Amino acid sequence: MPVIVVAVAATAELANSIVAIRGIRAGQITMGAFSAITTWIERRRQLRRLFQDGARELIERDSATAYYDAQRAAARARFSGDGRAFLHWAKVAAEVARISNAPMDYEIVKSIVGEEERRAKSGK
Repeated sequence: MPVIVVAVAATAELANSIVAIRGIRAGQITMGAFSAITTWIERRRQLRRLFQDGARELIERDSATAYYDAQRAAARARFSGDGRAFLHWAKVAAEVARISNAPMDYEIVKSIVGEEERRAKSGK
C-alpha cells in the first residue's frame, strides 16, 4: 500500500498543474484507490463465503456424496457453457475435499463427467 501512496504523491507533485486543472486532489486519488482495493477484497470474501456455504450445505445433506454432487454440478455447468457456474461448483468441490473426511475416487469423478457429457450431447 505505501508504494501506491508514494507513486500517487510523486505523480501529483510532478503534474501538479494537471491535477489542479482537473480539480482532483492527491488525497482523493489515494482514497479512491484504497476504496477500490477494499471493495475488491470484500467482494472476494463474499465469493469465498458463498462457495464455503455451498460446501457445508452439501456435506450436511450427505457427506458421503457431497464431493461427487459438487463435481456433477460443475460438469453440468461446464457442458452447458456456463463458465461462472462451473468455477463456482469447482470451488465448492475443492472446499468439500478440503473439509470433508469422505473418500474421493477420481475414477468416480471421471465417470460422472462422462455421464454429464453424454447427457449434454443427447440434449436432455
